[in-house]
Amino acid sequence: MAARLAIITVNWNQTESTCRCLGSLAGFEALRPEIWVVDNASRNGGAEVIASEFPQVHLIANPSNLGFGAANNQALRELDARFVLLLNNDAFIPEADLAKLVEALEQNPHLAVVGPAVTAGPEAGDVIALGGRDVGRHIRTHLRPTDLTPERISQARPFQVRYVPGAIALLRTQILEEIGFLEESYFFGGELADFCEVAAGRGYSAAVLPAARGWHDMGESDELRQRLYPYYILRNRFLFVRRHRRRLLAPLMLLWTGYGLAVAGRALGAKDTTRARLLLLAVADGLRGRFGDQNRRVLGQ
Repeated sequence: MAARLAIITVNWNQTESTCRCLGSLAGFEALRPEIWVVDNASRNGGAEVIASEFPQVHLIANPSNLGFGAANNQALRELDARFVLLLNNDAFIPEADLAKLVEALEQNPHLAVVGPAVTAGPEAGDVIALGGRDVGRHIRTHLRPTDLTPERISQARPFQVRYVPGAIALLRTQILEEIGFLEESYFFGGELADFCEVAAGRGYSAAVLPAARGWHDMGESDELRQRLYPYYILRNRFLFVRRHRRRLLAPLMLLWTGYGLAVAGRALGAKDTTRARLLLLAVADGLRGRFGDQNRRVLGQ
C-alpha cells in the first residue's frame, strides 16, 4: 500500500547540513513520512556518515554527481507515496505547515505542486519567496509580498504561481506518470520551473499556500556552490526558453545574451574576472545549446 507522504533531500558535500535536516524531520510524529536521501558522491564519506547516523532513511549513494534533477528522479522512481516533498538540505518546513500543504493537494485535484511562503531562516519574519514568475522573461523571479496584492497573499487557500521553488515543493506523484520526471539537462537550478511549465500544459497548476511557512537558509551554501550558481542560473534561462518559449525564441535569446554581457561587463569593471568568465561561458553555452553537467569547465578543472 502506498505511503501518504515521502520526503527527498539531495546531499552534495553538505553532509552536516543534511544530517541537521534529517534530525529535524525525525521529530515528525503525525505525518510519518518516508525519508529518502540521494548522495551525489559527496567527499569525506558523506553517504557513510548518513547511513550510520540515520539507518532508517532510504539512502541512494551515487558514484558521481548526477545533478539535482537526476538525483531526485532516482528516488522518485523508487518510492511509492501519494505526495512527495522535495526539500533542500538547507531548508525546513514544520510538520504542521507541511500538513497544510498535503491538505491543499488533497482538496485541489488540479494542483500539481504546492509550496509555502518561504523566509530566510527560522527566526526571520520577512518572506523572501511566494512562488515564482516566468523564468523565461524575468530576471528576478521569486515573488515577494510587495509584488502581490494584500488580498491575494492573505487568503488561507492556495493562489496560483508560475512555479514553486525547488527548495520546498510538495508534488502529487500521480502527475509524474502523466508528464514525466524532472528535466535532467538543467543539472543545477530551474528543474521545478520547467516541471511546473510542463504540468501547466497538461491542465495542472502550481500554487503557494501563504498560511504555510518554511525557511531556506541561503547563507549555508558553500563556496563551491556559490562559484557554480552564476553560470547555471544564467545558462539555464536559455534552456528554459528553448524548451518552452519557441514562439519568442529570438527576442528572449537576445534578452538573456544582452543581460549576460551586461552583468559580465559590470563584473569586469569590479575586477571580478572569475565571475565575468562564468557569465560569458553561460551565454556561450546557452547560445550553442550546451547543457547538462559542466562543472569541470565552470570550475576550470
